Parts: sequence; C-alpha cells; structure tokens
Amino acid sequence: MSQSVLQLPNETRDSLLAYRRLVRRIKLAETLFSALCGLAVSWLLLFVAERFVDTSAITRLATLIGGTLGFTLLLPARLHRWFWQTRHLEQVAQLLKRRHPAIGDQLLGVVELVHNGLPATTSLRLAQAAVDQVNQSVKGRDFADAVPHPRHRRWAVSAAVPAALALLLFAIVPAAGWNTTLRWLLPWSGIPRYTFATVQPVPQSLVLPHGEDVQFQLQLQPQSRWRPAQASAAVSGRQLAATLDADQYQFSLPGRTQQDLLQLRVGDWTGQIELQVAERPELKSAAALVTLPAYLQYSRPVRLDIRGGAVSILKGSTATIEAEVSRDLNSASINGQPATVQKSVLQSSQRSVTAPEALELQWQDVLGLAARTAFKVQVNAVDDRQPDVQLRALTTGRCAGHRCCQIRHSVTR
Repeated sequence: MSQSVLQLPNETRDSLLAYRRLVRRIKLAETLFSALCGLAVSWLLLFVAERFVDTSAITRLATLIGGTLGFTLLLPARLHRWFWQTRHLEQVAQLLKRRHPAIGDQLLGVVELVHNGLPATTSLRLAQAAVDQVNQSVKGRDFADAVPHPRHRRWAVSAAVPAALALLLFAIVPAAGWNTTLRWLLPWSGIPRYTFATVQPVPQSLVLPHGEDVQFQLQLQPQSRWRPAQASAAVSGRQLAATLDADQYQFSLPGRTQQDLLQLRVGDWTGQIELQVAERPELKSAAALVTLPAYLQYSRPVRLDIRGGAVSILKGSTATIEAEVSRDLNSASINGQPATVQKSVLQSSQRSVTAPEALELQWQDVLGLAARTAFKVQVNAVDDRQPDVQLRALTTGRCAGHRCCQIRHSVTR
C-alpha cells in the first residue's frame, strides 16, 4: 500500500517538532553558557596572574586556548549531536524513548510506519487505528521533562558570575581590563603588562664597578596609580628593601665581583636587571700640548706631562689638555664643559694661558662607569724672563801640550 495513504497526524508531528525545538534550545544554551563561562574564567585567571607576575607568551596562549575550547571544540560537537542527529523525526522519537520508553517506542513505530509504508500483510485500518491511538496519547502532552540532563540554568549562573566580575573590573580599572584583553587575545604581540605601580624604565643590564657598594634608584612615574611604601629586591639570594622617598626607592647594592641577576618588585610591578662587573676606567696618560708665543719662534707645540697634577706654562701661550684612559669613552668634561672624545682619548679646546687655573677632568666610559675621583690639574701661568748663562760642568783636559779649561754653557729661559 502506498505511503501517501497513511499520514502522520498534525498533533503527533507538532509534539515531536516542539520537543526537538526544546531540546535544541536547551542544549544550545548549555553550550553557549559553558563556553562563555570558560572565556570569562580564562580572562579572570590571566587578570589576577598579571597582578603578580609578567606572564609569558606561552602562558597567555595556553590560557586563551583553554578559554576558547568551548567554542572551538564543544560547540561544533554539540551542534552535531543535537542538531544534525535530530534532523529526522525517527531520531527525535529515539531521543524521547530514553525518558519515556513506552510512548517513545510507540512514536517511533508509527513514524517508521508512515515514512516506510505499510507491509503487504498489514491492514490499513489497523495501522490507522494504531496511529490514531498514539496521536491521542501525545495530544497536548508536554515533553519538557524528557530533555536529557538539562543544565542550562546551572551554566547560566556559572557564566554570569565570572562575566559580572569581569565587567566590574572593566568598570573600575578599564586600562588594566583592556591591557589584559589585548595580551590575552594577542599573546605574541609583545604588548607590555599594565601595572598599577608604574616605574621609570630600567636598563636590561647594568655595569657595576668591581667590588664596590653602589646605590641604585627606582623612580615611580608621575601617573602611577599605586605608590607602595616599600619596594624589594633580591640578588644572590639576599633580600633588599627600600622605602619610598620623593617617589624614589634607593637600594644599597653590595659589592659584586661576578655577573649576577637583580630582581625588583614594586607593588604589582616586577623587573630584573643583569648585573655585570668591570674595573673603573683609569688614567693612563695626561699632557698639555702648549703652543708658545710667536716671538719664541717654536715651530711646533711643546708636550708637557701633567700626570703629577701641576704644570707651569708661559703666559701668552695656548694649551690643549689631552688625556688617555684605560677604556673607550662615552663622554668627558673639563670643568663641567664637554670635551672632545675619540675612543679612549679626551681633549679640550685650545685655552689661553693668562692666569693660574685649576682644571678638573671627568669622564665616563662606554660601560657607563666613571673614574672613582676626578683628575685635577693646577695650571700655573709664569712670566717670561731674560736669558742667563749657567755653568753645566767644569772639566780638565789637554790641548796642544798644555792644560786648559773647557766650559760648556747653555742659554735658558
């Protein structure tokens, strides 16, 4: 007998379709709420962690992957299970059969009977009677209790709590919220971590003078929202502390003789500096290049050693101070005025010698180290004087058979 003769009643079809819509709606809500809960919890975990440490890109990536599993894996699986596998009414009846075996089995039977057609030995009247009987059983029946393990309300609450907390944090500290979001979504972007305590940039490495105690300062930025009363540091297992004074923390670093790592913390800000050790740049040579007055007719400058810290120069001369140190220089000055630097040599501009003058030479090498003390030179301006004769030596000898005196003399100024 033809399938078109036997029809599924509208009440039965509508009941099955309503049950399918209910199942799909509840399961989709469960999936979306659980996925949103995963996202919110993942974001909150990163927000809290970043208040204590600067999380690595791998950590942020793992947090992002864990938070998005609900959308990347769970959602497709749920759509396949509750949408694709319930596209036929037979599948819907099979699902209903789990909770209501009797009615589900009857519905499955009549749906298959209608869709597959009547066997040749089956009476149309009996088949129609069976269909009508099942139709009467399901007419006006609510199958809401047959939804498999509905947890949409529980997941709604589970998602609402972390989501509300995340929105609250965004409202209170939007800068921190956006920073966490960007670092969470773009873990490899290199976006710096937001901290409530903000510190002026610190160098990646710092060169310390060998074996000397040094002072190191951390400076808070003016816009810092948090100004902790104390900051901490650790080096070689030794804990150091510094109190806030005029937006600055000053640490006393013990003398180092080898490379080490300095770890710093100010509130939720953390940083580290690689400590290197080197000897201070020392003076190797120092000289004054003196150009004497023209009337003396010297063709080239006279080089006078000034390492002793004092030099006498004829008035009216011009002099250039030159010094060489043990390491290439970054900058140098003489009496606070910049000096010319070429590798490890510093040189002043030409200066006229008219009166006594005290000079103070300072320098800083390419490692950032300066001399322990400035090199000081006293320049004495002396007046010219008349030449005189000096007897350098008196010796005896023979000349043409008789004794004579031989006198060596020189003219000096």
